[in-house]
Amino acid sequence: NEFLINQENKQQLKKLLKKLYNLKIFDPACGSGNFLIISYKELCKLELQIFKQLKKLDKNEWLILKSAINLNQFYGIEIDNYAHELSKVSLYIAQHQVNLLFKENFGETKPSLPLKTIDNICNDNALRIDWDKFCKRDHKQNIYIIGNPPYLGYRGRNQDQNIDLENIFLDIGQVKRVDYIGCWFKLATDYTYNFSNIKFAFVSTNSITQGEQVNFLWPYIINKNLEIFFAHQTFNWSNNAKGNAGVSCVIIGLRNIENKQKILFNKDNVIKVNNINPYLTDGKNIIVTPRTNTISNFPEIHTGSSPIDGGNLILENNEAQELFQKYENASDFIKPYIGGNDFLTGIKRFCLWIDDNQLNEALKIDEIRNRIDRCKIWRNKSGRDAKKYADSPHRFVYRKYQIGDCLILPMTTSERREYFPVGYQKSGTVVSNGVFTIYNPKIYIFAALSSKMHMLWLKTIGGRMREDLRYSGQLVYNTFPFNISDIKITDKLENLALELIDAREKYADKTISELYDPNKMPKSILQCHLNIDDVFESTYKTNGFKSDEEKIEYLFNLYVKSLGDIILL
Repeated sequence: NEFLINQENKQQLKKLLKKLYNLKIFDPACGSGNFLIISYKELCKLELQIFKQLKKLDKNEWLILKSAINLNQFYGIEIDNYAHELSKVSLYIAQHQVNLLFKENFGETKPSLPLKTIDNICNDNALRIDWDKFCKRDHKQNIYIIGNPPYLGYRGRNQDQNIDLENIFLDIGQVKRVDYIGCWFKLATDYTYNFSNIKFAFVSTNSITQGEQVNFLWPYIINKNLEIFFAHQTFNWSNNAKGNAGVSCVIIGLRNIENKQKILFNKDNVIKVNNINPYLTDGKNIIVTPRTNTISNFPEIHTGSSPIDGGNLILENNEAQELFQKYENASDFIKPYIGGNDFLTGIKRFCLWIDDNQLNEALKIDEIRNRIDRCKIWRNKSGRDAKKYADSPHRFVYRKYQIGDCLILPMTTSERREYFPVGYQKSGTVVSNGVFTIYNPKIYIFAALSSKMHMLWLKTIGGRMREDLRYSGQLVYNTFPFNISDIKITDKLENLALELIDAREKYADKTISELYDPNKMPKSILQCHLNIDDVFESTYKTNGFKSDEEKIEYLFNLYVKSLGDIILL
C-alpha cells in the first residue's frame, strides 16, 4: 500500500527503501527457513519495484542499482540442527536468485561469492532463550515476528515440552492443557508489549481460538493491550509429505492497540471490521467461560452412564437377540444401550442393567453370570475406580439412567454439518457416557438445539477434535443465550420438533450421519430445520438476520447482557 500510494513521490519512495533496510524479520520456529526465504524474496521484489520507479522518475540519479537488503536482517531459531543448517543454505540460494534477478533488470548485481556468514540463524530451543538478547528490540526499528510453530496438544507432548510450557506460563498459573503453540503466543506477546513497532503473526491450528484454549491464553494477551489486527478464519491446510494429515488452521496477526480498522479474511471474502475477538469474529473481546448451570433456563444436561467393565456388560445386537430367544425373562436384565457413534451410524447395542434385587434371578442365566464374573476379574485387575466397584460387578459404575424420554447430544460432530444432530430417545434406553443427555425435556428444547443458531454457537466457541466439533455441556450448552416466555412460540417449536422427528422416521433405512451430510440431506428434513430457524430466530430478532456473522455477533451481545461475564476491552 505504501508503495502504491507514493509511486510518484521520489522522497517517500526513498524513505520506504530506508524502512526496508532497517527492519528485521524474526521466525522463532523457522524449521528449514521457508517463511524467512519467502519474506526475503518478497522484500527484494518490492525493492526492485521501487528501484524501477525511482529510475523512471530520475534516470540520472539511479544508474547503478543493487539490492541492499541484507541476510542478517533475518532472524531464525530452530531446535533441529539439520533444519537449522538447511535454512542457512536456502537463504544463500535465495540471495543468489535475487542477485540474478537484479542483474537481469539493471545489468549489474552484487557478487554472490564469497559467502558471508549468516549470524542470526540459531540452533536452539526458542522457548528457553531470551528473544530480546537474540533479536534486540528498540523503538526505532520495525520487527515482524512470523512463523508456523508446533501445534502439539495436551496428549502429544513429551516431558521436555511439558517443562517448557510450565516454565513459560508460570506467572499466570499452571495451564497444563494449553496447546504447545501457546508458548510462542505468550513469548511473542511479552516481546511485543509496549513496542508499537513490533508485530507478530503465526499460523496455528484453529483450536487456539475455540473451546477451553480461549480461556487459557487470550485473557493474558488482551490484558497486555494487544489486539488482533488481521486474521484468516479456519481453512484446511495440508502438504504433499507422505502420511501428512490435513489440519484446520487459522492465521492470526497481533500488535499493540491502534485506532485503526482490522481485516478479517475467510475463503469467500475480506471484511474490514472495528475489532476481531479471540474467536476470530467481528465483535468485542468476550471470553465465554464454562458454567455449571445454564444461563437460558434449559433443563440440566449431563453425561450418560459409564460401565467401566472391560466390555463385559455391553452386548452386541446379535448377542442380545440370542439371549432374548433363549430366555423368556432376559429382557428383565437387558436394556437398549446407545452412545454417540451408535446414534450417528445406526448401530444397535444393548447392556446388562441389573438392580441389586434382581441379581439372584439374573445369575440363573449362565451367559449373564459369566459376563458378571469376567467383569469382576477385570475390575480387580484395573485401576482404582474400577477396583472400588469390583464387589458389585453386575452394576454400572456411574448410573445416570432415568425412566423417561431423553435427548441425545453427541460429544463430537462433523464441522461440515449445517445442523447439530440431536437425538430423541424413547424411555427405556441406557445412554452411554460418550454423549450428553437431557432427561424428560420439553419437546421445544429439541427444536432449539436443532437450530442453526445453536450450531453456530457450537462452531464458534466449542472445542475441536481433529476436524470435528467437540460439544461441551459447560461451555456450549450452559452458555447458549436463549430465553422464551411466549407459550405460542414454544407451541410452534414443539410442533416443528415433532415434524422433524417424523421426517427422520421416513428415512429409517438411512443413518443420522447420512441424513445430516450436507450433500445428502433430504429436502424434507432440511425444510424442517429451516422452519425451525424461522420461528426460533424470530424470538431473537423479529426482522431476521442478514448473515451468520450477524447472528454470532447478536449471540455474543445477548450472552454479555444475560450474564455480564468476562469482557476484556
